[in-house]
Amino acid sequence: MTLLVADPNSKTWFAEYYRELGAFRKAREILLTVCAARNLSLSEDDKERIASCEDSDVLGKWFDNAITATTADEIFAEQSAAPQ
Repeated sequence: MTLLVADPNSKTWFAEYYRELGAFRKAREILLTVCAARNLSLSEDDKERIASCEDSDVLGKWFDNAITATTADEIFAEQSAAPQ
């Protein structure tokens, strides 16, 4: 049995890499659009934080927060653990 190893020179690997980069770029754009539509004022640091995020779970959390947030701080707020 042969172990298959991803070849970084393969077109499939490159396609998947750029597809993932495109997905992150789009997620960031959508988050910024939601913030603008809701008139949430983002500082340059906030915008850089969004632009540099490469964690889809974090971007998703920020997006969910942005839907109901009234300030930029609420977008990035950590959610407290549910009561036990």
